[in-house]
Amino acid sequence: MPFLFPLDAIADWNRLYGRRGFHQFQALLPEPAAIRAVLEASAGARAASFLAVLKTMGQEGTGLLSFGGRGHTLALDFPAGPGIDELLRRLERLVLDHGGRIHLAKDSRLSAEGFAAMYPRLPEFREVLAEVDPAGRMRSDLARRLGIRGSADA
Repeated sequence: MPFLFPLDAIADWNRLYGRRGFHQFQALLPEPAAIRAVLEASAGARAASFLAVLKTMGQEGTGLLSFGGRGHTLALDFPAGPGIDELLRRLERLVLDHGGRIHLAKDSRLSAEGFAAMYPRLPEFREVLAEVDPAGRMRSDLARRLGIRGSADA
């Protein structure tokens, strides 16, 4: 099924970004104006994305931290380098302002505050987590950065 993995047709595609690598940004954007705002912010920062994917999304997912929902998802790859952290913070703010959310599996910079605002079922997830892992042994860098367990992550 090569159409599911088009980059596999390009040998060493990840080298396009150089030794520093890249950051992928993917967000669910419920309204078309948000797509334009994200693209304009990226262009204004002179951050060229060698790869952009836009998909129509469907209904809200049933998972407590589900990314899915109505609208479109826009994925952009940005080479790591000067200014990228500032751009990603700006894109987070735009996503929040438009009622969207950032895809956790593609994230490297989302703030704990932004995460909590984008994922309103986080308190329910914390309750389940406290029940299945009361000792707090299941941890990850992502969970610590986003404060998934709450103040205990600090």
